[in-house]
Amino acid sequence: MTVAQMPWFSRLTAGTSISSDSSHQAIVTSRLLDQFGLKADSAIGRQIVVNVRVSSVDSGLAQVVPTDRKYIRQRINEVDFDSLLHRSYAEKLVRAELNSAMSRFLDGLMNNRALISDTLTICGVIAASGPRGAQYDSGHGADRDGTATHERPESG
Repeated sequence: MTVAQMPWFSRLTAGTSISSDSSHQAIVTSRLLDQFGLKADSAIGRQIVVNVRVSSVDSGLAQVVPTDRKYIRQRINEVDFDSLLHRSYAEKLVRAELNSAMSRFLDGLMNNRALISDTLTICGVIAASGPRGAQYDSGHGADRDGTATHERPESG
């Protein structure tokens, strides 16, 4: 089954489906257009910029080996080299260093996410579905770097 054969394409109300996987086209929902005060026919052919923050293994791995000389020197000074021959001390030291490296990896993975941005041309509009109360924020909020944020309202 191709993407164009997916059931949600049957809700296409304006425009066409995406022509290829590398076409830099987007299909948007009528709800999104309503939030920006646009009509489906006038949105076709307009460009939108999509920003996505993604985690990558590289951003985590870049943090595993500390580069701060003071930190490295401090860690070396804390090692009791005479005790390295004792298995329990060596295991404790290795465990502590591996925990620290894993912590730095996770910090890099979650907090050094890359910003991927692409300009897409709207080629189609699909009818919005779902509960009427499950609409998303209008996008007036912004992330620290100025990119728009869209948050789902809390239900309850």
